[in-house]
This record gives sequence, structure tokens and C-alpha cells, in this order.
Amino acid sequence: MAVITSIHATYGRRWNLDDYESATVNLEAFADVEEGETPEQAAVREAYEELGVEVELGRLVADLTYRDERQCYFLARIVGGEFGTGTGEEMSSTLDSPNGTYTPVWLPLAEALRRDTRPIELCELLQAQGPEPEETLVLTWE
Repeated sequence: MAVITSIHATYGRRWNLDDYESATVNLEAFADVEEGETPEQAAVREAYEELGVEVELGRLVADLTYRDERQCYFLARIVGGEFGTGTGEEMSSTLDSPNGTYTPVWLPLAEALRRDTRPIELCELLQAQGPEPEETLVLTWE
């Protein structure tokens, strides 16, 4: 099992897939819900914009609140597109941008569990219950 993640690099250094041992790994929440959208619609749109893939969503597996911002994580199946070809503004950030750079990667669950992955609780749920967990993880943290 693998999870979709993004590696965020800052301080003028671009990461490659073999060079992210100490990077923070963020699971993709696609939390940027636009006015009039549901979280499900936002997840489908953002998967295409940020990752270049068309997805068919399954059920909600985690509903998290971080710094008063809701983050929804869904099971998803890729049904089209090409991973890594997203054209959202995140994909064109430069090394000197305030938010650093963004690189989407597939990361095996075992690898995500041993790294500084956020939210690690979601990886732990997937490890404990498998690729289609029966429960929904609900967390709030600052």
C-alpha cells in the first residue's frame, strides 16, 4: 500500500526522490474548498490540479481540523491522467518562494510510518486497518 504525499522543501534547496530523508512529508488533504464546492468536489479538482490525475472518490477516512482548518482525506482510485503532471500554482513555485517547492511522490506506507509524516495518525490507521479502514479518524490539533 502507498499513500500520496508531497515533499515540501525550503531554503533554496530542491529535493529529488532519493534525497528527502529529513524532509517533512505531508499527506495530501486537498483542503482548499472553494465557495460552492463540497469537500468531495474539492478533492477531485485538487487531485487533478496538484497531481495531474483524475480520481474516483471512495469514502471519507479522516476528518481533521488543524489550526481551525478542516482537512478531509478520502479513499480514491486513479481513473485517468498522469501522476506528477499537475499544473496548479503549487507546481510552479520557485526555490525562493515563501512556501518552498512542492514535489508529489508515491510513498510506501511503511516508509511514511518511519518518517516525519503528517498526520501520522492517518498512516497508523491505515496500518492497523488496511487500505480500506472501517472507521473514520476524527482529530483536532493546533
